[in-house]
Amino acid sequence: VDPARALADFLELSEVGSQTSESDFQLVGGRLDNAKADREVQALLVVGFERYPDSQGLANLRDKVGDRIRQGDDLQALKDLEGLGYVGSD
Repeated sequence: VDPARALADFLELSEVGSQTSESDFQLVGGRLDNAKADREVQALLVVGFERYPDSQGLANLRDKVGDRIRQGDDLQALKDLEGLGYVGSD
């Protein structure tokens, strides 16, 4: 799986009038998460939260990815997730 291509294809589908649902965003985000494609998950979350701002599934995905990023040294990625509401878990 090419995470960047998968993300681009999904976002294109979601913009051309396709009826992508909240669960579609969660499914694709979960697959990207399984591939540890953190930047692609973040890009998906931006669009997902625009459409489904109260999605608990997307919030759970954001927190899971955020906790993993927090263990690394990508401060910009962590800052980007904080912009999506990530506060970290202790």
